[in-house]
Amino acid sequence: QSTFPGLPSAAKVHSGFLNAFSLSQSDVFAAVKTASSKYGTKKITVIGHSMGAAIGTLAAASFKLRLGSDYTFKVVGFAQPRVGNQNWINWYNTNIPDITRINNKDDPVAVLPSLSMGYVGNLGEIHIRDDNAWINCPGNDNLSAGCTEADVGNLLTSNLIQHLGPFNGILMGLCGLS
Repeated sequence: QSTFPGLPSAAKVHSGFLNAFSLSQSDVFAAVKTASSKYGTKKITVIGHSMGAAIGTLAAASFKLRLGSDYTFKVVGFAQPRVGNQNWINWYNTNIPDITRINNKDDPVAVLPSLSMGYVGNLGEIHIRDDNAWINCPGNDNLSAGCTEADVGNLLTSNLIQHLGPFNGILMGLCGLS
């Protein structure tokens, strides 16, 4: 079975994220179907950080297409990179509208791959500013001051350490470190 049955052919996603998703998608899909049946739910929440957020975005789309319209998906991505082109985003925003992307301060990952390469960010951005205020940034790749695209600006002045957070006091990616 196709990973994205019925997705418009003009909708394209980053090949690296797609390859990473492909490694585990059949096992995860089977687990989601089993859990859905066992617990009688058709509401699925996907949460991820960085590449995990990108893969979670692909999973929600693939599973929505394969499981059908009875299923609803909520996606929460921390420091999520852009996943696909404008056609992908148009489909995604229409079919999986419950998405939140939380981007931290001057984290460059949230503006990669670049707009100039044809990649577009999903709706649902919440940007954590340098003063730790959480700002709603409507639309795709909002260019307003206080939103990620404007705040990160030049990648040379970005801050990769902020990719780890903190997100409301929580640091990502430091499991096992003390």
